[in-house]
Amino acid sequence: MDINLKRTETSSVRLPKKESPITRQENSTKKTCASCQSVWAIGSKSCMACGAVMPEITQFIASTDVITLDEPIRVLWDVEHADEVWIEGGDEPLPLYGQEDVYLYESCTFVIVAKSAAGEVRKELSFTLPAPQIMRFGVDSREIDLNYPTIFSWETTNADTITIEPHVGEVSGLTFCEAKPRTPGVYELVVKNASGEARSKVFLTLSKPEIGLFQILQEHVEPGEPHLLHWEVENADKIILMPDYVDVTGLTQVEVFPVQSTNYQLLVSNGAGTVEAEAYIPLPLPKIKTFTAPDPISTEGASIVLRWDVKYAYRVEIEPGIGEVPVTGELKYKPTQAFTEFRLKAVGRSGIQTATLTVSRFPLPIEDLDEDQLFRDMSNNLRKQEKMLREQPDIIAAARLLPHKIKDDSDDTETLPQASVTREIKHFFRGLLNKKP
Repeated sequence: MDINLKRTETSSVRLPKKESPITRQENSTKKTCASCQSVWAIGSKSCMACGAVMPEITQFIASTDVITLDEPIRVLWDVEHADEVWIEGGDEPLPLYGQEDVYLYESCTFVIVAKSAAGEVRKELSFTLPAPQIMRFGVDSREIDLNYPTIFSWETTNADTITIEPHVGEVSGLTFCEAKPRTPGVYELVVKNASGEARSKVFLTLSKPEIGLFQILQEHVEPGEPHLLHWEVENADKIILMPDYVDVTGLTQVEVFPVQSTNYQLLVSNGAGTVEAEAYIPLPLPKIKTFTAPDPISTEGASIVLRWDVKYAYRVEIEPGIGEVPVTGELKYKPTQAFTEFRLKAVGRSGIQTATLTVSRFPLPIEDLDEDQLFRDMSNNLRKQEKMLREQPDIIAAARLLPHKIKDDSDDTETLPQASVTREIKHFFRGLLNKKP
């Protein structure tokens, strides 16, 4: 039979420490019969007037009055001459005698009530819950290894709730658990019940992380191509790749695409601190493979062709007079001076490289010009000495004789190269212009 035993609050009557909780009866010098209101004689158990018998609680005891959580307490009772028996605050009546196993989780007092026509009697039974105790609290290792769990274990009594602080949380009902603490410091076991709490501490240490390797797997790299960074670390809680601040926690390698020489830093941290390592990816300087002119000498009015081929540059410029050009290409250019030095500048992420190219422009041979064209060209080129030109027919006649003069003055009867002819023309005209009129 299930007996519904309800307890009163701890603040109700408690048994004196030296008094046995098994029996205690209420005695009075005078008793009044509940049935006929007659006064009973001292020591009498029944009414002399109507014969009603007073109930008697002969036994109301427990196996122990000290509560141990999750362990039952056996309560026994025996009542005589009662019409009704119940536990105060209970919902169901009890038989005149019986026993019941109860589980208690706080200090409390039970009151049994026995009633008959003559009256009722009561008896109390109190129970005390001691504060919890911790007999042992420890770990398998006081050094935290972030790659493996830490095992906490403990022994307690009378703990209603069990918690490990910080980070672990509630572990009620267990005697050990695996956890992964991330920071060094004090870890505390806290046990509580309705009567109080107890605490015990362990101190865990954590070594700084270690970087065993941080390197580039390729030896030769080019701008914009993927580069594989690889690392090996121990006891790392967080891994950051700089300079872009990329979280690579949990990885051992990653591809990067540098467009310039870059110094990468690996920042490895845990609760004990941060360590770092560096890996430098050097990218080549711009490379000017070619910068040429197939025919660097041109005659007046003709164009020359410039050709170039550059690698590892994001901007290429040719000066003077051209500006920015593609990294590879060619173009035609008309020189405006006798000698022009072109300068090619290749700008890359890792630096700047330059190259130069000189081209020449010479006047057309005089024999290829008519008289009017020759005079116009000479006038344009020698404008500063215009006043010294007095007689145009003499100059034209001299120009006609010039090829014969060059041939007569030369030991070689073959035609002279154009550069030599041009040089002789310059000397001849300089002599004419230096003559006084």
